[in-house]
Amino acid sequence: MAQDPGRASALETFTGPGANPHWNSVGPYLTESQKVPLILLTDRPVQLETPRHYFRTVFTPNEAFYVRWHLEGIPNRVDLRQWKLQVEGNVNRPLALNYSDLTPLAIDRVKQRLLDSLACALGSYGSAPVMNASRIPSGAKDR
Repeated sequence: MAQDPGRASALETFTGPGANPHWNSVGPYLTESQKVPLILLTDRPVQLETPRHYFRTVFTPNEAFYVRWHLEGIPNRVDLRQWKLQVEGNVNRPLALNYSDLTPLAIDRVKQRLLDSLACALGSYGSAPVMNASRIPSGAKDR
């Protein structure tokens, strides 16, 4: 969760149309675990934006990548040996997979869905976060 959001001034809501007036925001800044100071857009849900100066390079460092989180508590690390993908609900057969069960093709498809979700949330495949995320290497080379 955001650390002491009471110290940051509240921002009015923005639902469009037009450009988000907070894109060029100069603050308030908030620091979460394993993150550099990011621009606090909202604290419920937590939305922290990457400051623009990080977009001067091809890659945005992980510690500067924006935060969008709509659930209780922000995970700060994931142990891939313990991680499971559970498919349940309105399915013929519930399924639980470990990270090592996922094929490179499945990982690439998940990354594509991530990009699609980012583009939907940000309104454009051409937005800086989507462009940077699209450079995530293909395949499971990062295992």
